[in-house]
Amino acid sequence: MATFEMVIEGSFRFGRWLLAVAPGASEVLNAAYEGWARSFTGAPPWRNAMVATSELGWPLSGAGRAAVDVAVRRATLWALPEDDLYGAVFRGSQAAGHPSWARASLCLLQDWGVEDWPIWKARCAGPLAAYKAYAKTVITGRCLAARAQALDGHPYVQLRPCVSQDLAKGYALGLPTSCLRAQRSVSRLRAGLLTLTHRNRRRSWARLQYCIFCEATLAPEEGLSHALNVCGAWTEGRAAFGQAPGVGAGAEPGASMGAEPGSPGYQQLAEWAGALDSSATEFWGGRLLSLRPVLPPSSAHAGRSAAALSYELLHMPESGLLVPEPELPQALRRLSAGGGGGSGAAWAPSSAGWGGRRSWLNG
Repeated sequence: MATFEMVIEGSFRFGRWLLAVAPGASEVLNAAYEGWARSFTGAPPWRNAMVATSELGWPLSGAGRAAVDVAVRRATLWALPEDDLYGAVFRGSQAAGHPSWARASLCLLQDWGVEDWPIWKARCAGPLAAYKAYAKTVITGRCLAARAQALDGHPYVQLRPCVSQDLAKGYALGLPTSCLRAQRSVSRLRAGLLTLTHRNRRRSWARLQYCIFCEATLAPEEGLSHALNVCGAWTEGRAAFGQAPGVGAGAEPGASMGAEPGSPGYQQLAEWAGALDSSATEFWGGRLLSLRPVLPPSSAHAGRSAAALSYELLHMPESGLLVPEPELPQALRRLSAGGGGGSGAAWAPSSAGWGGRRSWLNG
């Protein structure tokens, strides 16, 4: 996330105060940051974006970040000397009635409930840094209110009622690199992004399904608690968690999903979540590695077109692939090209998909 803040956020901040007043800019900025949040957590486009932004520790929306930039820019211009040309043009535009950035940005601050610099200065008499903190506090409060409304009744709130600060805390505590990397898997587990049950090795809405690890019969909503607390495939993970200092042998890992870095057993839980994430991805996304035994021998498909073989593959029950009929042409082109579906393929079984793997057509 530090790289994102330096590269993406840094480049956006350069001109965001100007973009913020354009028509429709709020929707564009919100969509951009929500898309990045989903990408970082591996969430599909239809998932609640507030869950992803909360796990990343983003209390501000895209439009909220721009509003903070606008407030700081206006305060900086107001604070310029009287004889400064830049400041004089800004103040003149503010006083004039014609459309300008000065007028539009003032309306933007009023919409967010933020006092302009002269009003705040007369009331508080603080420096520019204090005004920035004030504006950020007000705008953050509005964003958190929108978050609470978007997550009203969502089961995620039971685990994380507030915006998560796990990434920053983990880095500040100096947790091992393996644990820091596994924090993404903890976020994916909390957000419900891992499908841990199947029906005939496919995703399903059936009321009774099977654990992808031990084939136990259970309801879909019981998948996570079963994997953490009961599943026989993860006895070693439970043992490592129970042996962590301050946890105790009888503790249920499922009850610790809301734990923060530094809590007893968090490191063991994070590394276990990483293993769960990898195994689930292998089950849903690593299908090509296990298809060779069920495919006909090479002599049986000699001389046949790649498209015909691809179509046969996509319709094999053993493949476990769910390819909607309207998307078959696109899927066939991807497989025939030999590069796989890619991590962003709409028809891939999971967000990890087949990215980075070569299809069986290429041997």
